[in-house]
Amino acid sequence: MEGGSRSGSGDVELTYKVDPGDDVTVDAEDFWDLFDEEDGRYDELEYVEFTSYDDFDDFGYFGADGYDSDDYIPDYELNDSDLDDAMFYYDENDVWYDYDFELDTLTFYADRNADADTLAFDFTMHGVDGDRVYGTLYIEVGKGSGTSSKGDLTYQVDPDDDVTLDAEDFYDFFYDESDYDELEYVEFTDYDDFDDYGCFYADGYDSDDYTRDYELNDSDLDDAVFYYDEDDIWDDYDFELDTLTFAADRNADEDTLTFDVTMRGVKGDKISATLTIEIGKGSSTGTKVKGDIIYEVDPDDSVTFDRDDFWDFLDDETGDDLEYVRFTDADGLDDWGELYSYDVTPGVSSFSGAAAALCAEYTLPEVSQSVIITRMAGRTPVPEGEELRKMASHGCTMVLFLSTGLLEDVEQELAAGGYAPDTPAAIVYKATWPEQRVYRCTVSTLAKTARENQVTKTALITIGHFLGDDYERSKLYDPTFTHEFREASK
Repeated sequence: MEGGSRSGSGDVELTYKVDPGDDVTVDAEDFWDLFDEEDGRYDELEYVEFTSYDDFDDFGYFGADGYDSDDYIPDYELNDSDLDDAMFYYDENDVWYDYDFELDTLTFYADRNADADTLAFDFTMHGVDGDRVYGTLYIEVGKGSGTSSKGDLTYQVDPDDDVTLDAEDFYDFFYDESDYDELEYVEFTDYDDFDDYGCFYADGYDSDDYTRDYELNDSDLDDAVFYYDEDDIWDDYDFELDTLTFAADRNADEDTLTFDVTMRGVKGDKISATLTIEIGKGSSTGTKVKGDIIYEVDPDDSVTFDRDDFWDFLDDETGDDLEYVRFTDADGLDDWGELYSYDVTPGVSSFSGAAAALCAEYTLPEVSQSVIITRMAGRTPVPEGEELRKMASHGCTMVLFLSTGLLEDVEQELAAGGYAPDTPAAIVYKATWPEQRVYRCTVSTLAKTARENQVTKTALITIGHFLGDDYERSKLYDPTFTHEFREASK
């Protein structure tokens, strides 16, 4: 196996593109179609194995869902030596043994510093009846990706606004990438969950009725077909591409949504691409508000007014000194947020505020005497030896920061550390803020509780029996206990 740009020896070819620091997932249907076209009989694709390939450890690695040591592992990492033994099945139900993987999950993760190059992977496709077809998979690194943060097609929209996709953008992209074919329709193949950010609308058919601005959520998008030519729209879930609009929710967080799409041509060409929608990063349809004193704030965030801004404005306009400010009109304030004043008390941590919100004591005799303050490892790792399951093994009270977006992993780590599923837990949203909320649950229902209450960030997770029914009064406050400042009552 030699590094870099082999010509390949297969009878058929597949090519995918990926940028450094990004990833691309193969489409099992691409392999199925090639096998079906090349086989010439009536056999069906069973699995794919790689027989010869470039050294790719310096460029990245593969990941796939499958078995290792009789355990089913999502996104199992496969390097140079692993790929020799792996078998990638078209049907996930055929995945049973070590080094069996689902073909449709096979993903190449390119290193951030990967050089631009083309990697060649010779493979053999095996049919159910024993037929074989030989091919070469090419992965072009640094030559454009279907999953980059800046997609092949990118649109921007502000919260509480909408953006309509331009069918000509799709047509031009397809024409440039295909063999001079013309775009017929577009399908969405994989995408981020977007129901918390907004929804799509499009004109088309539903239950044989032509519907204007039909709402399409997460599940609807799977079945929808968006035609370039409106005359091709005849069946349920057929829609006009030029009417496809994303409407962002009023309170949508700033984020970038990624949608993998497949474009199909009149002559049968198929091109994969990525649509990205950037929310809260500037919109062609957004409206700028002008005022004498202007502050900017993101959804689900806050901004503090600076009294000197008001002083300076009054001084410039009148020469007088500012005494007080009174708001006389606030157009639609309740629909956008709220104004509030507060005093700042330095040194009080949100973890202390969370205890107050819970009306609970972190340490209780005979219940819990120690508190561990930590977080779940995510994109930023934790020091070796401080993994959450190791911290959980102590069985004491725990307070987790910066872990609200990883609650399914948190549940698994806490269970692995020894916490029972019914161990009391609580999510404290925005502790000490005016909009503070407390959601009590158990270790096994943390993720479910967060989803039900739409808590995605700015929250603390508390775990332990201090939240339960057991209570033992602290000796410091027990009237029957004598100490320096008090004699025990009789």
